[in-house]
Amino acid sequence: MKIKTIQAENFGLFTNRRFELGDRLQIIYGPNEAGKSTLLQLIRETIFGFRVRNPYAYADGGKMGVELEGTLGDGRELEFRRTKSNKAPLTGQFTKSGETFDEKVWLDLLGGVEQAAYEQLFGFSLTELASGEEGLKAASLDEALYGGSLGGLGQLQTLKKTLETESNTLFLPTGRKPRINELLSQVREARTRLRSAPLRPTHYDEMLRDLDQLVERRDQLHEEHAEAYRRLKHLERIENAYPVWIKIAQLSEQINALAGEKQPPREAIEKFGVQRTKLQSLEEELARYQSQSELLAKEEADSAAAISDDLIRQEETINRLVQTVTEIRGYRRDIPARQQDEAAALADADREMRELHPDWSVATLAQFNLSLPQRKEVEKAAAAERDLRSQAKVYEQDLQRLARESQIVEQRLAELPPVSDIEFAPLMREAKAWERRADRAIDLQRELQQLESSAAPLKKSVATLSGFAAVDVQHLPSEAELHRYAEAFQQAERKRDEAQRRVEAEEESYAAQQAEIEVLDQRHALVPREQLEQARQRRDAAWGELQDSITSATADAAQLAAFAELLKTPDDLADRRQEQAELHARRDKLTDDLELTRRRIDRFHEALAAAEQQLQTLQEEWRQLWNQQGVSPQSPSEMITWCDKLRRWRELNDHAAAVEASLAEIATANASLIQEIGQVLPEAPTSSDIATVVDWLERAAAADTKLREEHSQLAVEAKKLQSDRTAAVDAAQQLQERQLAAMETIRTHLSEAPDLGSNDAQIINDLLGRIDAVRAMRDNAANLRKRIADMQQGIDTFEQEVIGCWRTADLPASDLLAEARAIELDRRLKEAVAAVRQKQNAQRQIASLEQQIAQCRSQHATIESQLSAWREAAGVDDDLGLEEATHKARQLTELETERRTLQAELTGIRQSEDADAFAAALAAADLDDVQLRRVESEAEVAKLHQQLDDVKEQLGRARQQQESLEGSDKSIAVASELESLKGELQEKVDQYAPLVLARALIDRAVAKHREKTQGDMLEAVGRLFREMTAGEYQGIERRLDELGTLIVLPREGKPKTAEELSTGTREQLYLAIRLAYIQSYAAGSEVLPVVMDDILVNFDDQRQLRTLAVLQEFDPRVQILFLTCHQSMVEKAQTLSAKIPVLSLNDMPIEAPATTPKTRKRTKPQTPTLFN
Repeated sequence: MKIKTIQAENFGLFTNRRFELGDRLQIIYGPNEAGKSTLLQLIRETIFGFRVRNPYAYADGGKMGVELEGTLGDGRELEFRRTKSNKAPLTGQFTKSGETFDEKVWLDLLGGVEQAAYEQLFGFSLTELASGEEGLKAASLDEALYGGSLGGLGQLQTLKKTLETESNTLFLPTGRKPRINELLSQVREARTRLRSAPLRPTHYDEMLRDLDQLVERRDQLHEEHAEAYRRLKHLERIENAYPVWIKIAQLSEQINALAGEKQPPREAIEKFGVQRTKLQSLEEELARYQSQSELLAKEEADSAAAISDDLIRQEETINRLVQTVTEIRGYRRDIPARQQDEAAALADADREMRELHPDWSVATLAQFNLSLPQRKEVEKAAAAERDLRSQAKVYEQDLQRLARESQIVEQRLAELPPVSDIEFAPLMREAKAWERRADRAIDLQRELQQLESSAAPLKKSVATLSGFAAVDVQHLPSEAELHRYAEAFQQAERKRDEAQRRVEAEEESYAAQQAEIEVLDQRHALVPREQLEQARQRRDAAWGELQDSITSATADAAQLAAFAELLKTPDDLADRRQEQAELHARRDKLTDDLELTRRRIDRFHEALAAAEQQLQTLQEEWRQLWNQQGVSPQSPSEMITWCDKLRRWRELNDHAAAVEASLAEIATANASLIQEIGQVLPEAPTSSDIATVVDWLERAAAADTKLREEHSQLAVEAKKLQSDRTAAVDAAQQLQERQLAAMETIRTHLSEAPDLGSNDAQIINDLLGRIDAVRAMRDNAANLRKRIADMQQGIDTFEQEVIGCWRTADLPASDLLAEARAIELDRRLKEAVAAVRQKQNAQRQIASLEQQIAQCRSQHATIESQLSAWREAAGVDDDLGLEEATHKARQLTELETERRTLQAELTGIRQSEDADAFAAALAAADLDDVQLRRVESEAEVAKLHQQLDDVKEQLGRARQQQESLEGSDKSIAVASELESLKGELQEKVDQYAPLVLARALIDRAVAKHREKTQGDMLEAVGRLFREMTAGEYQGIERRLDELGTLIVLPREGKPKTAEELSTGTREQLYLAIRLAYIQSYAAGSEVLPVVMDDILVNFDDQRQLRTLAVLQEFDPRVQILFLTCHQSMVEKAQTLSAKIPVLSLNDMPIEAPATTPKTRKRTKPQTPTLFN
């Protein structure tokens, strides 16, 4: 769908704003706060509906609405209106067919797209572009096409990373730290401990049976207590509901008594009082309206008498005359002053002419009849003559100055000594080379000292081994071989130390086990089974005797105490036997462990001997390696350092020898230079100090150079002075000729004028200027005369029009001035107009009152008719009877309302009991009997509650005894721990399974998207990316690796991954993926307008132009709305094509791109100077 126009009403900044949009690329420009975000939200809510709590709604409650005209993908044109309401928020129709549609049909036309999907698929933002560009760095081709197509590559990668992280924290196939891995290990350990747990005591089962009986008794008491409590609550509800039930019965009787009479209509009950009051108000209004109508009729008659039709017909003329009064008064005031100014101007002009010449007057001005061009030429010639005269004086002074300077230069040339023929340049080049050699020698001396100071500590370090000087560095063991020996020694020593540590640890364990066996051997022997059986036989015999005595009722306390003692003895013997059996088992296990420890000690001794043997073998190989160099080696790590220092010491010695040879070469070159200077310059000092000789040479060369420069400079200066003198003479002659030509021009133009008495061009020009001033005075006097005539004519015309209006209005004759008469006419006209308006107003008010009177009478008749119908329905004859009937009806309504309230209260008291049974119980209830039964039930509940507490206490003691017995039996605790671990394991597995399923679903969705769109998508992405980069990149492919990495194909060179591209290029690639999917989507679905919010601000100028070109030529089925706050972006779009429409949100014109102004070529001045 494409939006043609959209009109907003009361939406954010837009009160009533209409936007017209292009059908392809549309630029929408506006600075900050101009409404770009508002327009973007308007488009969204136009398509998908207004939000309930809308921040763009007007605070004053203006109704929000929008109208849209658009075109669907199949060519059908439509228009609709959307409002913020619950009923029919959208109403529209197809333009050609006239068929209407609503919200449901509209959503079907969009293909079921929701607002969130629209913003994700068709919305482009700068933030999303940056996120997508960052996501391409680590994305495979499938992820890039899937996530980029749907506008959420960054979200897809974040989701996959989150799922992977959370699943890995729960379980890893080869891990131990994740919680599921830990729980599996703990379950296995708990099962092992459960299998090895000891047995329970023999009477444990009897205690469990007693415990079950207590639990059964507790449950039975629970049921009895619950039943007694239920009966108690039923009696309490009956007791509480009884007064309410009685009140309801009383209200029902009152209602039945009132319901038998005839009732007025429900409308009469609710509106009788209002209608009576309204009827009285209407009668009062009728009386008031009639009184006002009589007053207005009298006002209309008075106004009609004050109206003058003659004045009203001349309203326009009178208004114009009144506006002219001030002007006419000014004319009368200004005419005498202007007449005086005219006479003064003529007198001043005549006086000025006589000052110029006694015989001249204003009439003489006619003889100076120069045209404006002639006058300009005279002024130009006079100015030129004046300038030429000034320049001639300057040239004369310049000629004198040049003559003096030429004489001085010739004298200085004669005083200079002759130039020498010695060539100093080769010697100076050698001197410069000496300076470089001197600097080089200083650097070499410093370097030699540093080398010697660095070599000294190294020599001291390597001298720790005798014979170091004879060692050949080239035949030293390589660094890799030395490190191999160092690592081998470390491993051998580590093995030896580890073996030694294990031997010591196992020997300590062996000694501890022997000590523990000795302690166990000192314990008592195992209790014999015969002794245990004898104790049990005595116990059973005593139990038989006790049973007989209980049966015969002859048992006493002593006998019971003796029997208790006999019960305790077998148990003690059984416990001791069990404990001693465990000790024997422990000793047997320790004996086995002791044998195993001894074997490990032997094995570790063998490992220690092997490690020591390996270390000795390495030491022997190490010594043989260094015997070839004649050196007794230290440890490998020390020898690595020693070899490095030896190499560095040899390198420093070699470098020092090379430095000494360079110093010798420098000394030889210096001696050769001294000899060469002495041969060329015999007067040079015969010193062996090269610095002294070179310094003398530099001074001699500098003096020779200075002398040559002075000779050359003075010669050039003399030649230039001669040339300047010749040019000055020629220029002076030209100036004289031009001066004569200027004077001739002046004489020619003044040939017919009187003689001015001077040949000076400036004086002549000044006289002409004063004559022009006099002419201006004369012209000013003529203008004043014309102005006076015009003002007098205006006064005469004004007086005639005023007299005509006065007579037409049939007003009495008057001696007033015309201005006063005009003001009087205006006053009378205003009174007549006011009377007309007053009459019209009175007529309108009378008509309005008549309508109001008719309405009041109509309403009065309607109310009377309604009251009559109500009286008839109520069976009364007058309003008093109707009022009494309505009062009884309201009383009946109040009673019914109160009864419903009490019935609701009764329902709340009844709670969940059956309504019919509860009502029957209330009808048959005796309140005193109910209260008595309630007290008995309370006592029964308290008794059962006490019995239940006693049983719970017995059950608690029994369980404490059970727990004390279970303290020696770890199987219960282990089993409980195992069940707890299984429960937590199941919980973690339930958390892990959805994570794995979600990852699998994402991978399946990506694969399905690849199968569906990959071929066309790859081609479209490649084409768009190629156009955006001006052919620098040709397309994208999948690398044949495990991840299917995205690679980009450049025009030249090898393929690149996305991470190797620049940030701007990755943004263009992500944009190409998004656009390619939108193009694919448009082929099979209704595509919506694409909105881009300033996504190109981070691109350079060339990328912006290329991307705008791609957007302009994009699929014609897609409308692109490009929002920007940058004027430069608009200029680029208009530079690209004038057909791209631009919409300005602030109604300001879009400035055209600035063009570079053409610079005008500067010309040289034409006035001659001394040097041109």
